[in-house]
Amino acid sequence: MYEWIKTLVIYLIISKLIIQIIPGASYKKYIHFLTGLMIILIIVEPVSKLLKFDLCDIEASINYINECINDEDSGQLSGDNLYDYYELSLATVIKNDINKMLSDNCQCEIINDKDNNISICRIYLSKKTDEETIAKIKKHIEDVYNIDVKSIYIISR
Repeated sequence: MYEWIKTLVIYLIISKLIIQIIPGASYKKYIHFLTGLMIILIIVEPVSKLLKFDLCDIEASINYINECINDEDSGQLSGDNLYDYYELSLATVIKNDINKMLSDNCQCEIINDKDNNISICRIYLSKKTDEETIAKIKKHIEDVYNIDVKSIYIISR
């Protein structure tokens, strides 16, 4: 418990220092977003250990985002790149959620419109699935991820 609090306090101090050092206001909102995600993970970690909840998928997505941002070849940090990373992370989390629900190996694709709102969420199921189950999946995605049912397309093979 002490180690968890120590980690949280150190991360909060470092994140505030980074936010103060960043010169442009346009980058601060992205840094706030990423540091907020990390704080959520740090806070949820002890609870997940108690409930034996697997955060590896979410952590892997956030680590991937951090690697892409820190990658020297990625160039300057831009809003379009962050939205791409968000799409990828959300698609990974939805995919893993559905895989746990159905014991299926599905794929998920998120497409944003020009205003970076989710316009399409396509889910490809590897197993033939009945309409009732597909309706439950759509309802679950709408409730948990706040994606409009009209934007969710589930393709069952």
